[in-house]
Amino acid sequence: MKEELPSSCVRWNAIPFTRILLALALIFLVCHPVVILSNIPAQDKEIELYTLDFNPTGESAEVAPTNSSTLIAPTAAVEVMQTAITETTPFGARSVQNKDKPFLQEVGRKALMIIAAFPDIPMKYDVIWSQLECFAHSFDQIIISAPTEFKENVTQFVEEVNNLMPIVGTRIKAQFYTNDRYDAGLWCDALTAEGFVPQKAKDRNNTAKGISQQYERVLLINDSMMAIKKSNEFLEALELHNASLIALNYWGDEEQYRNFTKFNATETYNHRYWLESPLRAFSLEGVNTYADKVCSLPQIQWKRDCPHLRSMKNGSTIRDKRCIVEKTEIDVVNHYPSNKVHGLYPGFDEKYKTWSNNFLFWSKLHDKMGFPVVKVNSGPLIKDVMRRRPTTLGTCMQRRRK
Repeated sequence: MKEELPSSCVRWNAIPFTRILLALALIFLVCHPVVILSNIPAQDKEIELYTLDFNPTGESAEVAPTNSSTLIAPTAAVEVMQTAITETTPFGARSVQNKDKPFLQEVGRKALMIIAAFPDIPMKYDVIWSQLECFAHSFDQIIISAPTEFKENVTQFVEEVNNLMPIVGTRIKAQFYTNDRYDAGLWCDALTAEGFVPQKAKDRNNTAKGISQQYERVLLINDSMMAIKKSNEFLEALELHNASLIALNYWGDEEQYRNFTKFNATETYNHRYWLESPLRAFSLEGVNTYADKVCSLPQIQWKRDCPHLRSMKNGSTIRDKRCIVEKTEIDVVNHYPSNKVHGLYPGFDEKYKTWSNNFLFWSKLHDKMGFPVVKVNSGPLIKDVMRRRPTTLGTCMQRRRK
């Protein structure tokens, strides 16, 4: 007698076509991932991860590539690392005042950093290094603009940066000029070389027209501002305030300034609104205005350009320098609509004394507001910081000291 099979077996044997379909489906499910992966180029199969190297003071140092098996995830860096997985380069990772909300460089919005350098003492190279380590990571191009007499030393310094901080080093180039207008001249010479030509020159020589569109944001900084924290607040402030010009420090009352349209040259400078020049960020429109209005100035002479300085008791050299400060720093806000210029931190205390040689006021700015720099060439401030806050100055030189 033939043994009767279970009903499920009868159905399976009775419908061979169904068996074939199920078998094919099983093969497809098992083999499909292999087929997909086999079509991906080898270089795209690996995702490069990035970690932030934190120094003992708690500030994040240069973003560096790492292997996924050794990935470290400090709490403050988790969001950066998660976002950076989809990035092709760690150079776009930006540090901000609020480290819990980092940002990445916007695609297509290229940024240029120009450092006006007169590195006549070793500390100036430390200052430039600190800026490169803590301010430079969101910039596509970094230019060190220096007098010709420092060409050999600056070239050696750039080689050191390439060796110890290659991610930043690949973006640096050094340019050398005649130093006839102090910082403003070094900035303007570099801007001109990058295509930010004053409009008058464009009218005479049309070959420069349009080149200045290459960068949409520009940071001008000199070698007096030692970075002491990782920050990108300057470029971020341009976006936040929809500004043409952002400066680290301001003087006077911004709201009161907006109630006036123009100041005459004899007004007391102590109470007008102006922005300090050692660290300024510009939008594309803003830097083109700077090139048109400031870089187009002839060599400044106080007798012609600042006759109101006759009352000063100093000699002509000091008066010329004062006139340069007025024309290339104090008067610059007058070239922009009042709602397009903004300072991030007050430059003076309640007694109207400058932050740059005032340790107590500087420490309040740093401790309460996260002030990101120390000025090294103005009065006793740098000596006081070295004596009272010695570890602060090394925050942005971790890579150089390794």
